[in-house]
Amino acid sequence: MAEFIAHWGNILGYILFVVAFVLAVGMPLFTALTQNPKSLVQGGIAIGALLLVFAISYVLADGSDYNTNKVSIKFGFTESGYRMVSALMIMTYALFFVAVAGVAIGLVKNLLKK
Repeated sequence: MAEFIAHWGNILGYILFVVAFVLAVGMPLFTALTQNPKSLVQGGIAIGALLLVFAISYVLADGSDYNTNKVSIKFGFTESGYRMVSALMIMTYALFFVAVAGVAIGLVKNLLKK
């Protein structure tokens, strides 16, 4: 009986999670489409910029950290997995430095205004 409840409870939890995710993403999109469709352009540009940064990071990543030791084999790590992790790390570093540069430029502009 406990296995039955745990199994179907997990399935119900996954279904409810998917429904909540679809509603959380879908409702703002629906509202933006009906009230102000032009506002979606900025979101599209932001998503496109993130995809571009990821593509550049993926090209720069080489996956050279991959080795065929027992741990990599046991957990199924592949060279492409290492390359994806490397690309995401490069993307994180790039976005961090862009954010810091943006803050620094903003501070310098405020100082020069006064």
